[in-house]
Amino acid sequence: MARAKALGYRMDMPLGHGTSREFTAFDPSKLGTATETPTSRRGFWLEINPQPGGIAERHANFAAEQLGGTPQVMRLVHRSDNPFTYRMRGNESFDDINNIVARAWDRGFDSVTIHNYHHGGNRRSILVVRDPSQLRDPSAVFDPRKRNSRDLFSSVNTAEPTLGWS
Repeated sequence: MARAKALGYRMDMPLGHGTSREFTAFDPSKLGTATETPTSRRGFWLEINPQPGGIAERHANFAAEQLGGTPQVMRLVHRSDNPFTYRMRGNESFDDINNIVARAWDRGFDSVTIHNYHHGGNRRSILVVRDPSQLRDPSAVFDPRKRNSRDLFSSVNTAEPTLGWS
């Protein structure tokens, strides 16, 4: 836990990513595979404090319908050296959200937190990260030599339990 914090990982901000496939690293070439939207191709989207029936779970179900596989919510943590925060007013379109994220990347931000994001009747907070190396499984060892690796599980400590988010 101390190493994770020293590397800048937010252990106090559980994240969920909805998917229908098992994988060990996010592949930037597969961004937007399920939804095929420009917004989803901007980065790696996660629900902050994922809830049953929330955005991550809904996306997992959608991905399974579109691509096959088994719906699942991956539990992750992140780090961000230069975060940006946006609070939605409620009238933003997907094009507006796409432009907000694009402008954040153009200005050098490496993550975007969007509060009051609305999706399928849910109003939640989401996080978009630019680089897959910013994400880790919460049970990773957090080896400083592997800080820039995009492999979520390359440093998993099997001797310690995971955080057990539900």
